[in-house]
Amino acid sequence: MKVAVTGATGFVGRHVVRALLAEGHEVVALVRSLPLDPGVARALDGAHPAATGDLERTADFSGTLRGVDAVVHLAARVHRMEEDSTDPLAAHRAVNTELTRRLAEAAAEAGVTSFVFLSSIKVNGERTEGVPFAAGDEPAPVDPYGVSKWEAEQALATVCRSSRLRGVSIRIPMVYGPGNKGNVQRLLGAVRRGLPLPLASIRNRRTMVAVGNVCSAIVYALSHGSEQYQLILAADSRPVSTADLCRALGTAAGRRAVLLPFPPALLRLGARLVGKGAEAERLTEDLEVRVSGTAEGFAWTPPVSFEDGIRSLSGGS
Repeated sequence: MKVAVTGATGFVGRHVVRALLAEGHEVVALVRSLPLDPGVARALDGAHPAATGDLERTADFSGTLRGVDAVVHLAARVHRMEEDSTDPLAAHRAVNTELTRRLAEAAAEAGVTSFVFLSSIKVNGERTEGVPFAAGDEPAPVDPYGVSKWEAEQALATVCRSSRLRGVSIRIPMVYGPGNKGNVQRLLGAVRRGLPLPLASIRNRRTMVAVGNVCSAIVYALSHGSEQYQLILAADSRPVSTADLCRALGTAAGRRAVLLPFPPALLRLGARLVGKGAEAERLTEDLEVRVSGTAEGFAWTPPVSFEDGIRSLSGGS
């Protein structure tokens, strides 16, 4: 299968490209410009890079999609802690919603068979209270990023139901893995330096997803199901508390995590006073995800355990 991948140079994209190549697919890595940075070129070795310019401003995708069997759409405007747009919803819609709609329409017109869209668990909401999010839940996005991803899912579903394109949206929680520079990696850095962290009292339940599990879900979506459109919630098989995450990071780094007891309510209050309330909420609140799908016969299970995913963090990019 010839698969075009947007966002191929990003953290998830590089892993997805390698996973698709390992499955024997021919991969077209859609990039802004050529030549590639040597490090990026090494990460995408085996794929065929194709310069597209800024996808948001591309008017005609016909040349890009000629001869392509499937599209894996990873490119997105991600959630930003420090928003730099005067109209965040419009900025997110322009990239996440409208680009997805136009690319899906172009794929349908070009005769592409499958379209896999990487969405976000933020479509379901920001937190759970005793019951994990599942594929059949009513969407309840809160912020512009979540709203734009939900609208993108709807746009893809509309295109699929009016064409022969088969679409899959995959909602994921926070991704971790080698090469990522996100919150998990920052916690790992703090643990490695032996910094005391006031997280011992946190007993939350939070589901994350190893990047290897994201890749596996995408490969599954490309080859399973006959539905015109389906939704998958992909995640690790079990949630962990922030305290247990730090302990696991310490084990992976060969160093004991230094965790201090501190009331979570006071931690959230202090964080809000210094403008870090959202970060504290993610560290202390629940967000559980149940691996599930809307297609009849959905049977994907995450192959990478939480422990193996954490151990992979010391393995580079």
